[in-house]
Amino acid sequence: IEKDLEYIEEKIKENDGKKAKSQKKQKEQELNTVNKRIEDAKELEKEYGKEIVMAGSMFITSGPEIIYLFSGSYDHFMKYNPQYIIQWEIIKYGIKNGYKKYNFYGISGTFDKNDPMYGIYLFKRGFNGKVIELIGEFDLVVNSFYYRLYKIAFSIYHNLKNIKNKIKK
Repeated sequence: IEKDLEYIEEKIKENDGKKAKSQKKQKEQELNTVNKRIEDAKELEKEYGKEIVMAGSMFITSGPEIIYLFSGSYDHFMKYNPQYIIQWEIIKYGIKNGYKKYNFYGISGTFDKNDPMYGIYLFKRGFNGKVIELIGEFDLVVNSFYYRLYKIAFSIYHNLKNIKNKIKK
């Protein structure tokens, strides 16, 4: 943010001569935006300290490939898009360490804008990847009692989560 501030202030000074007023106005708007970001950062630092955990992800490596398993972000910090910096850093790590492939792993396979998982697809597509359909997945049931118990528990959990989300709205 501070580098952005220095750059914009320098550009405003350069526009003092006969350069277009619109360019100067645009740079002043950018300056206001950067100053707002600095204020936000100072408020966050007061509330949370110098280091803030906003999101986290889990990756594994397998041969020449990095596989993105899953991630999560705190709702309060979503406006900062912390998941993007995580992806960027792991991509840089992969390049530095000679990995040939970065696998964003699963998407729903339904490319309908009304699908609740469509946002995940858009996020992953934003990194200019390719959709590759693999064989899929299946459950190998080794104990039918525990499997049925798991299915019932998961169904209850999912229903309670939906009720909680509806109450929040």
